[in-house]
Amino acid sequence: MENPNDVILLNEVYQSARIGMEAVDMILPKTKDLSLIGDLSEQRAQYLEIAKRAAREMLEYNRFPEDQAMVCKTAIWSSIQFSTLFNPAPKNIAQLMINGSRKGMDELNQLLARRLETQPQTAQIANDYVTLEQNNVTKLSSHLS
Repeated sequence: MENPNDVILLNEVYQSARIGMEAVDMILPKTKDLSLIGDLSEQRAQYLEIAKRAAREMLEYNRFPEDQAMVCKTAIWSSIQFSTLFNPAPKNIAQLMINGSRKGMDELNQLLARRLETQPQTAQIANDYVTLEQNNVTKLSSHLS
């Protein structure tokens, strides 16, 4: 039986991970720093994995993840283009990605704080996403100095 809270939480994880993947795809061509490229590529792979987990779980409820709105993709693209136009330094790129990770983490933490009744596996996927973002912030912070 479908629990709407599971679907809401899983869809939020999926959307956040997809946005992260889009951001990495848009920002990778802007840097030549091999260490940063490696960290961002690893981050993208982790986003893909958690997005797949959330999507598989949603399929258990016969639901499909919603596609991102074109407005959201355009906003991300515009923000990245503007922010890197005059400052494509690795430090700036790392800060942009840290800001995005924190935003994704904050949005999911707001949902988790509501203590929605969900299946344990749904809560685990959501918590794994938050941990992933915390680790991303820590790893990318090394590029700020």
